[in-house]
Amino acid sequence: MTTHLASFFQLFAAALVLLAAGCATTSEDQTVALLKQAGFKPLTAATFEKQQKLKSLQADRISKLKVPSGTVYYVFPLHAQNVLYAGRAPEYAAYQGLLASEKAREATLQAERRDADASWTQPAEGDEIWKDVWTAPSDF
Repeated sequence: MTTHLASFFQLFAAALVLLAAGCATTSEDQTVALLKQAGFKPLTAATFEKQQKLKSLQADRISKLKVPSGTVYYVFPLHAQNVLYAGRAPEYAAYQGLLASEKAREATLQAERRDADASWTQPAEGDEIWKDVWTAPSDF
């Protein structure tokens, strides 16, 4: 029984750490991390014309651009930093795969948290199987 309790506390602690880490990052930070991992390249808007083009793009959204040569780019603007993350179809496909994996991982973590919460019941006051919790060392 002690190993079940230890496992529960380890799972609970891990869930808290992941929850805190998830709250510490913004959606934009997560998107940029996935874009970098997928191979998108950061391009600095160093000229007035590039800054105007950057400002014309919707924030927090990947936009599809087709240049005169016919090449299609997928771009994500960071207005505050004057940066545009750009990729082509292969990078965008990689980003979508990473995003799907991230969503699946988050769904699994949420399900595990729900299962852990659902399986926990307050022990009865005289319940003997819980008596050694109070005497167990804290650094298990």
